Amino acid sequence: MKLDLTKKSHKMILFALLAIPTLIMGIIWTANNQDEATTKEEPKTEKTEGKESDTPDSSPSELELTEEQEQIESESIPGSEYIKEEDKAIAQEVAENFAQAYGNYDSEKPLEFIQNAKPYMSEVMAHEWDKNPPRRPLALVKSEVDSYEAYPIDTADKYTLMYNVVLQQKTVNSLEDKDIPLETSLIIALKKTFGEWKVEGVNVSNG
Repeated sequence: MKLDLTKKSHKMILFALLAIPTLIMGIIWTANNQDEATTKEEPKTEKTEGKESDTPDSSPSELELTEEQEQIESESIPGSEYIKEEDKAIAQEVAENFAQAYGNYDSEKPLEFIQNAKPYMSEVMAHEWDKNPPRRPLALVKSEVDSYEAYPIDTADKYTLMYNVVLQQKTVNSLEDKDIPLETSLIIALKKTFGEWKVEGVNVSNG
């Protein structure tokens, strides 16, 4: 059939003949592009999955290693176990002598106990006690050490030793009541200074 382009029906037939192949080619081209895009994306998905699967495997091992390191560090904190037993015995004797000097008190000579304790103190502590003498109970007139016990205290400082010296005392109060029992606990810290163990600090509590 010969097409007459002056007729409307013939124009429609020509348009259909041209449009249908174009539409078919477009569909084929779109389908090919989608296949290529899917093919390109698949390796990325596998890589991502691989990374995700690697992460849980590596994290726990790093966490466990960190915990082990912390445990090793905590166990290797320097302490009094690094000090010789001979030094510990000397330091304990110094602590006991200091505690007894503190425990023997006479209100008529209120600063005498400081002078008696000074040989066992560091220069810094002796200076502090000269400036600010420790206060004794107002009702205490006299105290005398009857007995004592010393207990070592663990410390995380390899240069410091600590002892708790517990004094049992007989006291006289302001009402002149005699032989009243008193327990005093002294937490004493000592350091070796110029080859000698000296008291660096003390915390006193009365029971």
